[in-house]
Amino acid sequence: MSLELIDQIGHNPAYIWELDEDSIEALKLDSFNQRVNRFGSTLFCHVPGFPFVSYEVESFTGTAKGVFESISLTGMTCALQCDHCRGQLLNTMRQASVETFEQVLNDAIASGARGVLVSGGSDTAGKVPILDVLETLKRAKNEQGIEIVIHSGYMEDDEIAALKDANIDGIMFDFIGSEETAKSVCHIDATPVDYTRMVATCKKLCIPVMPHVVIGLDWGAIKGEVEALSMLGELLPDVLVLVILMPFPGTPMENIIPDLSQVEKVILLARLLNPTIPVQLGCAKPHGEFKEHVERFAVECGVNGMAFPLQETLDHARKLGLKIKFVENCCSLVYKEIS
Repeated sequence: MSLELIDQIGHNPAYIWELDEDSIEALKLDSFNQRVNRFGSTLFCHVPGFPFVSYEVESFTGTAKGVFESISLTGMTCALQCDHCRGQLLNTMRQASVETFEQVLNDAIASGARGVLVSGGSDTAGKVPILDVLETLKRAKNEQGIEIVIHSGYMEDDEIAALKDANIDGIMFDFIGSEETAKSVCHIDATPVDYTRMVATCKKLCIPVMPHVVIGLDWGAIKGEVEALSMLGELLPDVLVLVILMPFPGTPMENIIPDLSQVEKVILLARLLNPTIPVQLGCAKPHGEFKEHVERFAVECGVNGMAFPLQETLDHARKLGLKIKFVENCCSLVYKEIS
């Protein structure tokens, strides 16, 4: 039955909303088995050691915090002021500016960082000033040999091409499947076609690309996620990262948590539509019982890994026959473990 369902969903992904619990369970089992057959039985658990994130489980005895840093090129400044964030994600990063970035980066490396995520707030066009620190990134990569991933924001083809010589380890950006959501929530005039072009350009230039799909971005509703996953299933990025809307205090969505059952179906759909590429559950996800349930479901339907998993998730994964491997870097870099 599940193979027939998979075929139906392949032709019409939205069909997943019509399925009953038994059908979902059958699909989960099939997608889990396919994942093990294709990728093996290792669940990659990413613990980058961000200084502002506390992580303790019985199964992990890692190195000190700061082994993988995140740096904001714009400090706390973001012109877009997306309704779900309002720049608060920048609070969790080392603060820098274009002018101070090289010193901040060198300080992080001197403190033991072996990798770095470079991000920041966007201007009104959705751009993060990555190209303004391009030469610094090149030097750090060539001379220090650290892992470098960037959260780029919106980029044109020539801007992406400029990154080629920097030899970065990956480029990440939110892939928004609804033009209306991009405009109303993120205040950016970008379309799914634009994000499709960005992925395709990265692939053409052989720059590792790891688009993020934010589940529930439009005030908790599922709007555009199915379309985004369908497009990505054809584009074949190096890694697909799923994150979930988090209720940040002080934002218009501070009391919004997406419906768990709908989130789970999106995760399953991501696995089904992207069987040949790694699918990861990223850092951003609501805490508490929601986190426990969604991580359990993600493991059962065959994600390749996740960031900061709960001990309960690790225990359940082992019961399913999976082997746990902790990796102290960003979950978007899982392609290095699998390739």
